[in-house]
Amino acid sequence: MIDIYTLLVISHLFGAAIGFGAANFIEVFLNKALRDGVMDPTEKLFMSTTYTVLRVGLGISLVTGLGFVVVYIVNDQMFRMTNPVFIAKMLIVGILVLNAVLLHLHKMKLWWGSTLSFMSWYFAFFLGTFLTHSIRFGFWEIMAAYVVFVVAGGYVLEAIRQRSRRQWLATHPQTPSTPPASPPAPSTPPAQPK
Repeated sequence: MIDIYTLLVISHLFGAAIGFGAANFIEVFLNKALRDGVMDPTEKLFMSTTYTVLRVGLGISLVTGLGFVVVYIVNDQMFRMTNPVFIAKMLIVGILVLNAVLLHLHKMKLWWGSTLSFMSWYFAFFLGTFLTHSIRFGFWEIMAAYVVFVVAGGYVLEAIRQRSRRQWLATHPQTPSTPPASPPAPSTPPAQPK
């Protein structure tokens, strides 16, 4: 019989895999969808579906993370909740939830929200690796590294987005965001009716 802790670990890894994968797909396809400056209905539908998958992964990760807290309390393992890596990871999951809510309510720009989500999933993945290998860092060291990671990642993602846009414009000079030039004015005035 499988115990609760093992079930939580398996479920947490499943949720993390779904969320992590969806965050990657969102970033790749958002880049492709917005390089012409317009998101068509098919692209919007795909992004909506992928965001739903991301939310499912985030929900599973959040519920299982809270499940770990309950297991630690019930089994008198409070020391696990004082681990700075665990605390930082829970805070980053909270940031992911807040980010998802703000994006859903259109209170955050898509560029920043996408960057924050993408980089936070990667950072949470690395923190999970540290937890399983008992690597110790202080809470403020972890959070400082997180801020640097998100900001640096934002610049890298913006550089990739700009490069993608330049490549697109080089091969598609007339896109919806760059309308064709107006027809030239007639060289002679039209004849006046008599």
